[in-house]
Amino acid sequence: MNLGWNRRGGFTLVETLFAALLGLSAVALLGALGPVADAASVAAQRRVAVRTAENVRAAWPGGRAPVARGVRPDEWLALAPDDARLWWADAGGWGAWAEETAPSPSHLGPPIAFEIALVAGESRREGVSVIPASAWLVVSWPVWEGRGARVERSRRQQWSLPVWIEPR
Repeated sequence: MNLGWNRRGGFTLVETLFAALLGLSAVALLGALGPVADAASVAAQRRVAVRTAENVRAAWPGGRAPVARGVRPDEWLALAPDDARLWWADAGGWGAWAEETAPSPSHLGPPIAFEIALVAGESRREGVSVIPASAWLVVSWPVWEGRGARVERSRRQQWSLPVWIEPR
């Protein structure tokens, strides 16, 4: 009488399907982490952009925007990288904000990550509300690609802070 199992080498169909399902689940989970990591990176960059705009605004004497540094919206896209009306910030959101001591991007120590411009404009619509402002402090990034090439302003991420420019 033979009471033992007929043991041949290999896996059963159920074991093979379970292993395949487990492997596919792991691949799907790893694939889903990419967009989550990208979204977290964009959110972190946006937080630094907000800090950058607040730092620039806090450095203005009397809290007033320097009218001489303002640019028109159509002019902003064509500004040269060394234009004196631009501010620059590093990856932490800090830079030289003083008018006479602000270095050009080619003379900065740490690599620049954010470009800041005071763009003249009218009220903007955000969602269902209208935000009144006479100008916008526009922070854009990334300034440079990984290969060292400059990124066009029209292709950058942006964050804007409404500011008022009082006529003198």
